[in-house]
Amino acid sequence: MPAAKKNTEPVISRKTDRRIMRTRERLGDALIALMHEQNFDDITVKDVLDRAGVSRSTFYVHYSDKDDLLLSDVEDFLEKVSTALKRQGANGRGLKGTIIGGAAGAGIGAAVGEANHNDRRRDDYNRR
Repeated sequence: MPAAKKNTEPVISRKTDRRIMRTRERLGDALIALMHEQNFDDITVKDVLDRAGVSRSTFYVHYSDKDDLLLSDVEDFLEKVSTALKRQGANGRGLKGTIIGGAAGAGIGAAVGEANHNDRRRDDYNRR
């Protein structure tokens, strides 16, 4: 009888490692802070890495580029909004303290709003 094959696939943890969460948080916070200072298009991955204190190889383990980082942060924010809405429906609590009170949620909301404003401003300029 042939020997049974050993399963070499990694075990996927249900709970994300705290180090991964901390790295992703640092990268997201760095991007948001940079978006408050300059246009998104002018921000480089190196700018984000320098601000976050994270190596380039670590960045690319988690994200393919700065767009991927931004979209990931937006998805996380929307997931929190969705969860808060579900809780609100269950217990009638307001969202303000749950979402807007959180620095990450407010930071992403402000940064996305500013990015949209910058895009509109650039579009207006290009139409002239």
